[in-house]
Amino acid sequence: MSSATPSVSVIVPNWNGLDFLDRCLLSLRDQTHPPSEIIVVDNGSTDGSREFVEHAHPDVVVLAQERNLGFAGGVNVGIKAATGDLVALLNNDAEADPDWLRQLVQRMADAGPEVGIVTSKIVVAEAGTLDSTGDFVDIYGRAVPRGRGEPDDGQYDLAIDVFSGSGGASLYRRAMLDRVGLFDEDFFAYYEDVDLGFRARLAGYRAVFEPTAIVRHHMGGTSRKLPGFSRYHILKNVWYLYLKNMPGWVFWSQLPRFLRGQEQWARACIRRGESPVLRQAYATMLRHVPTMLRKRRAIQRSRAVSPGSIRRALYRPARPQRQ
Repeated sequence: MSSATPSVSVIVPNWNGLDFLDRCLLSLRDQTHPPSEIIVVDNGSTDGSREFVEHAHPDVVVLAQERNLGFAGGVNVGIKAATGDLVALLNNDAEADPDWLRQLVQRMADAGPEVGIVTSKIVVAEAGTLDSTGDFVDIYGRAVPRGRGEPDDGQYDLAIDVFSGSGGASLYRRAMLDRVGLFDEDFFAYYEDVDLGFRARLAGYRAVFEPTAIVRHHMGGTSRKLPGFSRYHILKNVWYLYLKNMPGWVFWSQLPRFLRGQEQWARACIRRGESPVLRQAYATMLRHVPTMLRKRRAIQRSRAVSPGSIRRALYRPARPQRQ
């Protein structure tokens, strides 16, 4: 990054987010570090949200897609079109505090070029509890949003290294994206941000949590419109995450835990009457195993850190967590 103030493109992926978009975009307009551009990638919305943005926020760039490309695909469209030195992502159902972008940019500048991701403190808007203060991968191969569900009592108010950042509110170094690639569109939604963070870590980049960069998230503003949507994608994507990224001997040493965790999830789905979602997710996952193994070979060939460093970074929960 140059010594000059970096330009930042903020990308907001949108699918039928009319109820939230105005507040989201107004919060970006009020930033103390103004974005160089705001890009809304509209994933084939049918609720009038694209037309609303074009009318009410004419300064916002709208990239209209004919169909829903998912979070990963939509964000990738925005990144490819972005002109900023840095790229920030913000969920369409989130509102950023005025200093959000300034704090992210300052942390990245202070941290140095080895930091590829700076992530935010994400607070549940309705409850005031925490949604995420950075993401980790646990010893069962699952993504763990740090602090989720806890009251925000200052216990996470230190800037520390985390495993990855939430795609709902993070800043990305373009040089890192150029090196490790964009979001994996096979994920569609969920875990794609942790996958990118895992690839960045394998390439030698760090992710940092910035506690003063605060975002207020209206949880599930998009996914709650689609019953079974999040369950389906999480069930398949946890396999993708593990198959692609868990390096070397760590892949084999953690595999029994991973499989036990997946068995527990499958049994829980069956108990909840979600067997159709489980079957659909596993059928999709099995079709993509050869693709994930091809991606794995490319990722692991360019790995710049030891498997042991990844093993030490895995989060160890007090007991297995259920989704």
